[in-house]
Order: sequence, then C-alpha cells, then structure tokens
Amino acid sequence: MCIKKIFIVIAYDISSDKTRNKVMKTLKGYGCRANLSVFECLLTDKELHSLKATVSGIINTKTDRVNYCKRRSSPINRNRTPCRGGFRG
Repeated sequence: MCIKKIFIVIAYDISSDKTRNKVMKTLKGYGCRANLSVFECLLTDKELHSLKATVSGIINTKTDRVNYCKRRSSPINRNRTPCRGGFRG
C-alpha cells in the first residue's frame, strides 16, 4: 500500500519569541527550515492534521498567523537533499 505524502510549505508570523520558538521546534519535527519563518514538509493527511492541531494549541489565533500551502509536487532542485519530512539545501 502506497502512502501519499503532500508537499507543504508552512510560513508563520508570530509576535512572541517564546511562542515562535515553540512553533519552530514543533515544525522541525515535521520538516526542514527553508527560511527564518518558512518550513518545507512532506506529510500524510494524518500528519498534517496532527501538526495543525499541535500548532493551533501553541499560537494566539488573534495575533499570530500560520499559513499552510499545499503544492502539487515537491521542488525539483538537485542541490537540495531530502531530510525528515521535507528538503534541505
């Protein structure tokens, strides 16, 4: 049985340093950091649901923003290597 993984780009804008660090540490468990506030992940639907629930419990929904952008395919860049859940490069 083939488990379908979706390439997700996650970007966040969080005002509190403490909250931002918690979210960053959470996202590190699911993918790779592409920029200061951007992660790339390869996730199943179940993993994405779990990640969203975890992050929602950390952030202040009135002041913080986390955006999940599904891509049809993972980036094609030979200089990047797969890492846990995403790509590193």
